[in-house]
Amino acid sequence: MDCEPGDVTKNMEKAVGFLRKAKEKGAELVLLPELFNVGYDFSVYKTMTYDFEETKKILSDTAKELNIHIVAGILEKKEEWWYNSLLVFDNLGEILTNYCKINLFPLSYEEEIFIPGKKIALFTMNGVRFGLMICFDIRFPELSRQYYKEKCDVMLVSSAFPFPRLDHWRTLLKSRAIENQMYVIAANRSGKDSGVTFLGNSCVIDPWGTVKATANETEETVIIHEITSENVNLVRNVMPVKDNFKRLNILFK
Repeated sequence: MDCEPGDVTKNMEKAVGFLRKAKEKGAELVLLPELFNVGYDFSVYKTMTYDFEETKKILSDTAKELNIHIVAGILEKKEEWWYNSLLVFDNLGEILTNYCKINLFPLSYEEEIFIPGKKIALFTMNGVRFGLMICFDIRFPELSRQYYKEKCDVMLVSSAFPFPRLDHWRTLLKSRAIENQMYVIAANRSGKDSGVTFLGNSCVIDPWGTVKATANETEETVIIHEITSENVNLVRNVMPVKDNFKRLNILFK
């Protein structure tokens, strides 16, 4: 999805349109990119009109109307503080959990805009356990390992990952899937904000590290793939590395 910096109304209308398309294709859960409702040009944040509660209500109402779960990368506002967050709405429109980005990206000075998160966040849907990450977080295998320890089957990554680091994007996502034997589902920005061009390539990667569905660099689109916890268990049984994790914990304690 491409996003218009500071134009919350336009971005929300576009996102709701994509949510409807996803529902038509059979989606039960939809993941949206990082900061999709405000864009990634921080210079417009202090002058734009932004009602955090209105954004939440639109997402909640849409989740309930379409009977889907929505995981949305949005600008979260608590009093005077701003957070780069993921909010999870269930199919009744209720917020299940939220995740505030822990690893703020230093090259775009996110630490000057956002308060960093301090804890992981996860939820369960239809017996499948999901963990949450945002963009720069994928460079930290220690974080994804915490989700593995919490018995997650799927990592959801909401992102605004830019060129020229396409090889990094592909390699890091596949690595997180392979080393933790879990699905990695990543929704990334397309388009351009403030001279930065985002690389798209939203994708679904299975626990073997195989890309099962992907978008290209520029097209705004919806991609769909079916996942199962049974497939996660199969991979973990065929390639039993769990005991080695325990030994490594003892060795490097």
